[in-house]
Amino acid sequence: MEVPEHLLTRVPVYEPPVKDENGEYLLDYIHAQDIMAWVTQGPIADRTKERLGASDRGVVMYRNMLKRELEKVERGEDPIGIIRDPERNTEIVLPREKDKDMYTDGFVNHLRRQMSNFSPIVDDLIAVFTKNGGNKPKPRQTAPTAQ
Repeated sequence: MEVPEHLLTRVPVYEPPVKDENGEYLLDYIHAQDIMAWVTQGPIADRTKERLGASDRGVVMYRNMLKRELEKVERGEDPIGIIRDPERNTEIVLPREKDKDMYTDGFVNHLRRQMSNFSPIVDDLIAVFTKNGGNKPKPRQTAPTAQ
């Protein structure tokens, strides 16, 4: 496979858009949806002022577990979940739902659904990967212009 030199020697930096020209969040790709959910929650809550009740028992247990495991790390011990024995440290293969894999519709469609769609080299990548009869590219989505 022939790959253009610029794809092998430089890594472009780009900032994908999260809002359209009207200032509305883009909801047609997953990362913009995530960013919208993070930003619209408002500022980080001051946990020192919270009042936990009986129904928050799981939150208290989780925080205590995190503190306990951080203390282990500070002492140079392994936290929970670390398995150093290669015989016991094996992959657990879980079944997938049929046709639910996000890559089943191909490389090009995957690129077009992600932030990578806004990369300055996305068309070059698609050209390289589709040269030998791969997926047919969809039209490139462009970032909205700021006003």
